[in-house]
Amino acid sequence: MASAIEEMMDQVSDNRWRWYVKRLSANDSGATNSHQAGVYVPKHFLWQLFPDMAKPERRNPDAWFSAEIKSCNEKRSLRAVWYNDKTRNESRITQWNRPARVLQPDQTGAIILLAFLIETSGANATDAMIWICQSEKEEIAVENRIGLIEPGEGILYSPAGGNSSAEDITPRSDKKSCIIDTSDIPAEWRIKFPSGQTLVEAALNMCPAKNDSPDNRLLIRRDCETALFYSVEKAEQEDHWNFT
Repeated sequence: MASAIEEMMDQVSDNRWRWYVKRLSANDSGATNSHQAGVYVPKHFLWQLFPDMAKPERRNPDAWFSAEIKSCNEKRSLRAVWYNDKTRNESRITQWNRPARVLQPDQTGAIILLAFLIETSGANATDAMIWICQSEKEEIAVENRIGLIEPGEGILYSPAGGNSSAEDITPRSDKKSCIIDTSDIPAEWRIKFPSGQTLVEAALNMCPAKNDSPDNRLLIRRDCETALFYSVEKAEQEDHWNFT
């Protein structure tokens, strides 16, 4: 007989679903009592789930979605947000503990599985089913499906086939066309972070995809914009650029 976590995973395993799975850090669970609220999700993962958030020209872009936390029979409206103002540059899913607390300090290290429903290709996720593992048996059930989950940024997983790593954000038509080396980043981008319009124009030049359908062209362009943004961000962090 299948357990409750196995039944949930079966329920969210067709090609409309994407899973984000990680082990909760001390900041995620609230054990550190820091100002950082909510579960950390790397931007390059969050943007695949909520592509409308991949807009660096906007201040703290966000997206709300309905969530059912199956492990404790709670429902929430959760907020995915990219904090990009002033000195902050991090993305999280917040609003877990209103009205009642869901994340607890003693859950640090536990596996959390967030299954996101994406009804239309290229659109934001609208709903989520979530399970916070309460026992080793439940964690084994999750890892039996997707493999070992180590502490860290977690994985983005497609239950209908395959997972996505931090590098798997490039366009579907050409997996390497929009990841650029530091040496290839335009000089003006090193002085001032490229605007959203600049990234759009660069993506159109690099991935015109003229023979694809309109929907696929949009997906390719958005993936390319994200890959370009991630390339510049990574170079900035590694080389300690000071943007104006």
